[in-house]
Amino acid sequence: MHRFDDQIFTCGFEVFGEVQGVKLRRATRSLALSNGVRGWVMNTDRGTVQGELEGTLPKVNELKFWLLCFGSERAVIERAEFTPTKEIPVHHFEDFTIRKQQPFQIEDQQRIEKTDGAGDEEREEEGQGQGEGETL
Repeated sequence: MHRFDDQIFTCGFEVFGEVQGVKLRRATRSLALSNGVRGWVMNTDRGTVQGELEGTLPKVNELKFWLLCFGSERAVIERAEFTPTKEIPVHHFEDFTIRKQQPFQIEDQQRIEKTDGAGDEEREEEGQGQGEGETL
């Protein structure tokens, strides 16, 4: 059995509004690194910022709250969408990076999670967790 502070959780995010050219990626990376959260962040061609968070549940939730409510000093957040937060057995990232190219859309990540997440169906049927593309 894992101790609570040893469990690793992950979720994807996409932030909408005036979020590019306002140092949101840099501020996200800085906050993530200071909280021991791993993952990545990047601009999209749709004018949004997206990424993935990986860390303990309290730290991932702290970053999610910050992305939804605050962001960088000059950012104007209209809304933020998150994929369901789920536990993972090991880290997939070494640190938190700012990506320059777009590897895939958040919709693709949701589709991947649907096909690889054993037990996700049970949580969805029970109404637990955050819904797909749900705004926090």
